[in-house]
Amino acid sequence: MTISSTPAADLVYLPDTEVLMLRWKEKPDTTSFKKEYMMAFQFVAKYPHIRYYCTDLTKSGAFERDQELWLTTYFYDTVNKLLHADVFAAVVFSEKHFNAIVHNYMLQAANAKHNFIHFNYFTLLPEALHWLRSIKKDQDMIIS
Repeated sequence: MTISSTPAADLVYLPDTEVLMLRWKEKPDTTSFKKEYMMAFQFVAKYPHIRYYCTDLTKSGAFERDQELWLTTYFYDTVNKLLHADVFAAVVFSEKHFNAIVHNYMLQAANAKHNFIHFNYFTLLPEALHWLRSIKKDQDMIIS
């Protein structure tokens, strides 16, 4: 189900797996970046049971530092205040982007405080969605 489609990104909800996916079509400017994430937040505010997220960066590449800072200092805290629960986020990079991250990896202190978000990183979207389905299946078994 497409929630939003703009020149910058598609926001899609996959009801069978309860995954909210943000697929970037191009590198966003900061205004578009915040707008897309806030649209996702508004959807989650309506449906706070959603715990599985996928962000596809294969067409956009890396975010700018100010965008990453906004995510880590504002957005993640806002999501946590809304949900008060662990969430699972798959991030899909291009192979080149993934390799650059691995070679230039530095742990940021800001990310350490967001322990309610369980990130996993991929270079293929089907693998990311498979991981989220597996996590959901495991969570459903625990609840049953």
